[in-house]
Amino acid sequence: ALGRSDLSDRARAALMRFGEGLVAEVVERLRGQDANLATRTRLLGVVEGIGGRAAVELLMGAAMTGGQSMRNQALLGLWRLARDPLQPRPPRDWLVARADEEMRLLRVYSRVRGHIRGLGVRRLFFLTELDAMRWQAETRVFRLLGLLYPRAAMYRAYLHYRSDVRRVRSNAIELLDQHVRDPELRHFVNLIEMALDATVRLPAAGASLDGVDIAVAKLLAHDTPWLRRVWDWVLVGDIRLTLSDEGVLDVATDPMDIVFLLKSVPLFAGLSGEQLLPVADIVQRVDYEKGQVVFEQGQPGSHVYLVLEGSVEVLHDGERVAVLGAKECFGEMALLDSGARSASIRTLADTSLWAIAREDFQDLLDLHPALAKGVIRVLTHRLRDATDQQAASSDAKAA
Repeated sequence: ALGRSDLSDRARAALMRFGEGLVAEVVERLRGQDANLATRTRLLGVVEGIGGRAAVELLMGAAMTGGQSMRNQALLGLWRLARDPLQPRPPRDWLVARADEEMRLLRVYSRVRGHIRGLGVRRLFFLTELDAMRWQAETRVFRLLGLLYPRAAMYRAYLHYRSDVRRVRSNAIELLDQHVRDPELRHFVNLIEMALDATVRLPAAGASLDGVDIAVAKLLAHDTPWLRRVWDWVLVGDIRLTLSDEGVLDVATDPMDIVFLLKSVPLFAGLSGEQLLPVADIVQRVDYEKGQVVFEQGQPGSHVYLVLEGSVEVLHDGERVAVLGAKECFGEMALLDSGARSASIRTLADTSLWAIAREDFQDLLDLHPALAKGVIRVLTHRLRDATDQQAASSDAKAA
């Protein structure tokens, strides 16, 4: 409403005062200790919707002092606000300084990747997390560049700079090189090219040296608490999370082991380990004996479940339609549409499940849109299986 040209000056001023009051309330909520990450992220979205100078200043503060998720959301909010020419923008010096800080992190990530040796499962997991952190930092730089240079050009470069097609990728980097004129920011082009080259090359195999591991730890000592935590986990030893011949997952109590397992589940594959860490705190283990019913068809849905050990059968109108084993999930559909359970679930063996409550799952969806893609992927896979089964049944009847 503040951007409409037909508003009188008095009405615009009144709306701006109202918006500033709402922003002040959001500031107090963010200063409190009771708001979780999902709530804090939603509050930044509220501020973005209000707009105005106070909103821009709050988002600038979150982009400087918040954690990874908060910085991502704050810079996205500033970038989206800039679509309205009547909205204020951060000062140019601030934008350049923030871009320079993000590029400093990118240089650290590149140095760390160059030190990693060995191809153990933990080190590969670390590299995956390192690349995820680097991609998020690159995205933040592109947001900042979109506030400094032609928005459309920066957005096109962002969309295609990681393309699998070499020509498309080269055109995107060339577009970036043409528009980024500030000498202190032109280093970003080189950082992008170095990062893309490092991503496609695996580190050298072989045993790692203690001196190299210490060097990595020093590089991660500042500004990278998540990567330092993963690296400490890497140094503990071989992974304690294994799949036995019977398909039973042996899960240690370390939250990092839980994160490692969740990362291998299709539903959560699109999230980074850092994004999955809060899930390790909210999953509840529940055990069932063989033949027990987890829930009945028609009941309201309150949890989504992941099979940790054992197996379950899916029953629709009393007829088995699927069997699910370790690392497979069920119950997510009722949480998405608030509908009743479409099938019953019964265990085929002694079974252990991880349960995530409806409210916590909704918070995860709000925080991480990639989780919605995982849900779509799982549901699409099941729909395809159901279609194939129907086709096979029809062919059998015809024969």
